Formats: sequence, structure tokens, C-alpha cells
Amino acid sequence: MISFSFGYIENLGAIEKPKFDCIRFNQELTNFALCDGANSTPWGGHAAELTASALTSKLVIPQTNPEETLLESFSRANDLVSEKINNGATTALNVLLSNGGIYCASCGDSLIEAYKLQPLKGWVNSQASQMDLLEDGRSPSQLIGSPAFHSANIFQLPAKGSWIVLMMSDGLHACTTSKERLSIISKIKREQPSNEDMQFICSELGELAIQNQSKDDVSVIGMWINFN
Repeated sequence: MISFSFGYIENLGAIEKPKFDCIRFNQELTNFALCDGANSTPWGGHAAELTASALTSKLVIPQTNPEETLLESFSRANDLVSEKINNGATTALNVLLSNGGIYCASCGDSLIEAYKLQPLKGWVNSQASQMDLLEDGRSPSQLIGSPAFHSANIFQLPAKGSWIVLMMSDGLHACTTSKERLSIISKIKREQPSNEDMQFICSELGELAIQNQSKDDVSVIGMWINFN
């Protein structure tokens, strides 16, 4: 049995600037996507919306092999963006929740970060997604809809204990440190945080990124997952 709560913020930042991030999730709250359109392309925001919707559609609900489902979903989203949009690309994060564990997939320079609740220690930074970067160590090299795309990066979190999973656009994670994020997450003291608690965490993270002079759109999904 899974206990679950979540919150999110989307496109926090200057109101007058174009918005390139997109968050989508299914009605069952088992499939979550966060996409960050490339603002160097004219249709990056459209690419993000198209990809996030494709990744969370009913056609991609995991059956017996979530990893294969994720790989196929990213490939299908890439084909769709390439077909529908001329000169548009996006990074993408996708998280699937199941009784068998938490399945995480990424493409580009957005970041998934997982924290595990440890006895006596509290929340501990446990695992993070691989980021696809160019030689400068910053620019994304693997964008859905671009010739550079080849596959999603995937990892699994076991169906045991309590987790907090953050899905972050680079406008947030690039302007905050893991230590700062852990400090905010550690404000959760209840055994079962509510949706309001997780929304508070997301808002705190977003405000911190803005205070740290983030110039990009700031978006994050924060999930608390407990396997009983």
C-alpha cells in the first residue's frame, strides 16, 4: 500500500517573460511529468507542453515493465515533437509510482532528486538523475525534438520506507544547492505530510531560487511517497 502527498509550482519568475516550463500528471496521481522547453528555440514552450502531455497520457501507464514503458514513452514523445514542431525542443522528467517502486526518467539538464527517510538521521540525500550536458558542463545536450536525443536516463527507487522526490527545472536546481534543498525538506516533521505541507516545501524552494537570482523559469514537483 502506498501513502502519497504532493505539491508543485510552475513557471515562477518574471511575469513579462515567456514561459517555457510545463507540468502534467494523470488523474490517478501515478504519472508525473515536468518539461522545460529550450528557450533558444522559438517553439520550446509548445514542445514542453506537447511532451508533458504525451508522457502522462493513458497510453503510457506502466503495465509489467515500467522501464520499457518509460523508454518507449520518451521515444514516442521525441517522434511527436519532431513531427509536429519545426525547431522546438525540451528537456523532460517523468516519474511513475507503482507498488513495485518509484521509476524515474530524465532527458536534458532538468533534475530528479530523491531523499530517503533514515532512522535517527532524518531525511538523507539518496539519489539523483543523470543530467545530459555538453562539454561546457552546462548546456543540455539531449533535448527531445532535437537531433541530439537518443534515449531517456532511468533509475528506480525501491518500494520500501518513505521517500521525498523532487522534480526540478534547471531554473530551480541550478540556483539552489542540495544542502539548501535538504534544509527546506527537513522542515517536514510529521510522519505523514499533507498536500499543503508539500506545497509549502515547493513554494519555499521556488522562493529560494528567486532570491538566489535565478533568471530562468522556476518549476518543481515535490512528492512524499511511503510504502507501508
